[in-house]
Parts: sequence; structure tokens; C-alpha cells
Amino acid sequence: MSKTVLLSEIHPRGGDTFDPLQQAFEWYQLVALPEVAMRPITNDADFVETIELIERRAHERAMTLVIRDWTHIDYTGVPFVEHPPYRLTLAEVLGQRFSLIQTTSVRHPTDQRLSLSKTQAAGVTSRPSSPATGVSPRRRCVSTSSATRTSSRTRMAR
Repeated sequence: MSKTVLLSEIHPRGGDTFDPLQQAFEWYQLVALPEVAMRPITNDADFVETIELIERRAHERAMTLVIRDWTHIDYTGVPFVEHPPYRLTLAEVLGQRFSLIQTTSVRHPTDQRLSLSKTQAAGVTSRPSSPATGVSPRRRCVSTSSATRTSSRTRMAR
């Protein structure tokens, strides 16, 4: 998978918990730390622009972007959102700018709960608190979601 950029637990409303730019910076050095700090994701347009930047940088390195969706927010919600939308938000948002290739897998509910417990216990947040802590439209995107009932993956491809 050396030609793959895999972002994990990504969701348009989940940037405070799992930031795609932070992952692209820490795991693949696709962006610089100042870019992470200067690009907060406050709406769907910001999210799409962020994914386009990551995809463009991955493409420059002849890599394919694969996004593992964080569907917990879409179907369970607690404690991150009060009223989940019960639809695949990532596919909805990215589908406006990318051609999506989606896959789905099943995850046992106990595994999902254990993962959530670890996330909560760790107080997961992926944006650094300080600097010391350290695409063109209609590209194809493959999305992967992980949820209690189903999981889907989104992969960016040309």
C-alpha cells in the first residue's frame, strides 16, 4: 500500500476529532504544519477543498487517496451529535465534486462500541494545540465507512 494515502475516521462534521489535514501532515507529509493550522474546516465547502488539496498532493506523488468514513456520526451520533442524519454524509458531500467508488463492510456492534470507548477515553483531537505539537473536479474518489451495521470506503482515483 505504498502508493496509497489512507485517511481514517473522516467526516465533514468530524474535523475537530479526526482532522484529514492533520493526518495528511503527520502520516504522509502531504501538507506542511502551517497549512494545517491555517485551514480550519467550518463547513462542507471547506471540507471539500481540504480533501481536494490532499488528493492533489497525493496525485503529485502518484498516490491514490482512500478515505475511511466515520459513519458513527451518521448513524449513532452519541456523544458527537445529538441527532444523526441516518445517511452517508461523506458520500453526499464529496459526491458533488468527485466520482465516488464506494465499498462496504460489516463491523460487529461490540467492536464499534469498544472503538468509541477508546476514542472517548483518549480525548481524541487531531488538531495540534500549538505549532510545537507537532484537485480538479470530478476526480474519482473511493470512500470507506465504518459503522455498526455497514462500512464503506471512498477512494480517490483518476
